[in-house]
Amino acid sequence: MKIDEVDDALVRHLNIPRSRVKNVHRVLREASLVSPGAHGASPETDEIDVLTMVTALGTGAPLSRIARSTAEYLATTPGGAVLTGAPASICETAQIYLAALVSDILEGRDPSLSRLEIVQEFPEIRVIYMDGTCIRFQRKGALSNHPERKNWTAAVFDGAAFTAIFKELFV
Repeated sequence: MKIDEVDDALVRHLNIPRSRVKNVHRVLREASLVSPGAHGASPETDEIDVLTMVTALGTGAPLSRIARSTAEYLATTPGGAVLTGAPASICETAQIYLAALVSDILEGRDPSLSRLEIVQEFPEIRVIYMDGTCIRFQRKGALSNHPERKNWTAAVFDGAAFTAIFKELFV
């Protein structure tokens, strides 16, 4: 998938300004968090690259910190648990969990995703399903299911929009 197609889909479905999407994409490429492409060739992006872009755009971090912030958010764990030695059936990080969610979408299984919330003041990602189930990914060692600060805001991405991005680009 070409960069411009990915950027267009993110702008359209997430309602984020094109300039922000392009700048974030550039910074993540320079930091090697998304596919940089061969010298002189347009990079091809995959599902993980798009997932990384969605996460980065949700953090609200300034460009100077976007790469570090994105890596921190993707490394969060369920409830902030330290999962060293945990069974393989437990998704260790938000990135692994969200990649499995995207895989379900691409295989035609409806995840019944209501929304994806990315807290902007501290690393936390919430995956909220239609039945009200909420899976929270927090910084390792955080007090489980408690926000790190009293006042916070989050980027809220509609589940249908999140699903539509991946269906449009990869199905």
